[in-house]
Amino acid sequence: MKYFSGDFRAWLLLSICLFLGCRYLHGQVQRQNYKLQTIYVSSSKGNDNYDGLTEDKPLKTIHRALKKNKKGVNLRLKCGDVFFENISGMSNSIIESYGKGDKPVLCGFKILRNPNAWQADSIKGVWRLDLSNETDFAGYPLEYASDKLCFNDIGCIYDSRKDKIYGHLVKSKKALRNNGDFFTSSLYKRKDVAFRYLYLRYDQHPKALGNICLSTYNHGISNMDRCVIRNIAIIGFARHGICGINHTQVQNCDIDIIGGSIQVGYQNWVRYGNGIECWVLSSLISDNTISHCSISRTYDCGATIQGKGKGLQNPCRIRFVHNKFIYCRQAFEHFLSDTEGKDVDYVDCEFSNNLCFMMGRNQFDSPEARDADLLSYDKKNKNILISNNIFYGAPYYCGKAFGILKGNIVYMYKGDYLNHYHGQKNYPIIYANDEKSIETYRRRTHDDSRIYILDKESDFDRKMKQKLLARIAYQPIRLKK
Repeated sequence: MKYFSGDFRAWLLLSICLFLGCRYLHGQVQRQNYKLQTIYVSSSKGNDNYDGLTEDKPLKTIHRALKKNKKGVNLRLKCGDVFFENISGMSNSIIESYGKGDKPVLCGFKILRNPNAWQADSIKGVWRLDLSNETDFAGYPLEYASDKLCFNDIGCIYDSRKDKIYGHLVKSKKALRNNGDFFTSSLYKRKDVAFRYLYLRYDQHPKALGNICLSTYNHGISNMDRCVIRNIAIIGFARHGICGINHTQVQNCDIDIIGGSIQVGYQNWVRYGNGIECWVLSSLISDNTISHCSISRTYDCGATIQGKGKGLQNPCRIRFVHNKFIYCRQAFEHFLSDTEGKDVDYVDCEFSNNLCFMMGRNQFDSPEARDADLLSYDKKNKNILISNNIFYGAPYYCGKAFGILKGNIVYMYKGDYLNHYHGQKNYPIIYANDEKSIETYRRRTHDDSRIYILDKESDFDRKMKQKLLARIAYQPIRLKK
C-alpha cells in the first residue's frame, strides 16, 4: 500500500520548513526585543511632554515618538485609541498594540466638524465644500501630510453613522449626475493640480450627512524595512494601506476603506489605491509575509505583488497567507514589467489559504470589467503560486497570463466570467455557464481548482453567504469620538 503520495511528502516538507522558519523568525524578534527602545503612545491618555517609556507615561502622538529615531524601536499604540497619523520610514522595529480593547487605529480621514460649511453651487443640486479651510475640519491634520500639495486629493466620502461610502469620483462637474457623485479635479499633472474644492451631487443640503469623513492623500504605513507590524487597524487613507515594505511581517491587522485618489503624475487621469502593495524595484524586495489580516473595501486590489521599471529584480519569498479579503475590487493582483525587456519572475511567492468574499462590491466605481477575484497584467505565465484559497461571489480571473493555480475552491455566479482581459480588444471571454465552459477555462489556464457555478440568491447561495460571513466575522473599524 502507498501511504504517502509525492504531493503529500512535498506538503509535509513545506509545512516543516514553514514551522521552523516561523520559530526562527520568532526567535529573532524575541532576541531583538531586548535591544529595542520601547515607546508607548496613547492619543487619549498621553502627553508629548512625557518620556513615553512606560504605560503610565505615554506620549500622545506617533509624530513625537518617532521624531528622533525610527530605527530599533518597539512602538506600542494603546488599544481603543484613534491616531490621525501615518507611519513611515522605520527599520528594524516592531509596531504593535498594548492594553485591552479594539485594535489601535491609524486613521487618514479628515472629518467635517462644521456641516454648514457646504455652499450651493451654480449647478442645481450640486454643493461645494472648501477643503482649504482647516478650521472646518478635525481628524488628520495638514501638518502631518506626506504631500501637502495633494493632501485634499480625496479618495472617498464616508458616512460613519451609516457605514456608507460615497466613492464615485467623476472627472468634471458636468459629470455629477447621480446622488452621491463627487468631483475634486480634472487635472492630474503635478504642475497643474490644485485640490481645494469638493463638489457633491446631493438631493438635499449635505449638512444632513453630518460630520462626514474624507479620505486624504496619504499611505497608512509605508517604507518599512525589517519590521514587524501587528495588531493594528488602518482606515481612511486615499493611497495605499501599507506599501514599500521589505523583509517585513504584517500580522493580524485590519485594513478598511483605502484608495480612490487621483494618481497625480500618471500619464492620464486615473484613480488608485491598494490594501497592501509589495512594489518590486531594481533592488531586491523579499521576505515579506502578510498573514491573518482582514482587508476590506479597497478601491483597487486587497493585495498585490507588482512592479514596473528598469532592471527589476525577481521578488523573493513574498507571501499572502491566511488572510480575509472582503468587498475589495480584486483580492490579488500580480504583474512584473521590466521596461528594458528583462525576463522577471516570482521566486517562492504565493497567495494561499485566503478567504475572498464578494470582490467588486467595494462601493467605489464598481461594476467594472476588472472586478474579479484575481487580476494579472503579466504578459506571459509566471511562477506565482495561487493555492488553497476560497473565492466567493465574483468573476474569477482577469488577465491573459496566469499564475500556478492549485486547489482553490471557487463559487461564482452563472454568467460571470471565468476569464476575461479588459486590456485586449476582442479577447475571447469564457463565461461561467456550464461544465463545458469550465473545461474550456481549464485548458487555457491549467487550473485544477474546484469551480461551482451558482444561481444568484438561490437557497444555496444565501446559506453559503451566511456561513462565510459568520466565518469572516467582518465588522467595520469603529471610529470612536
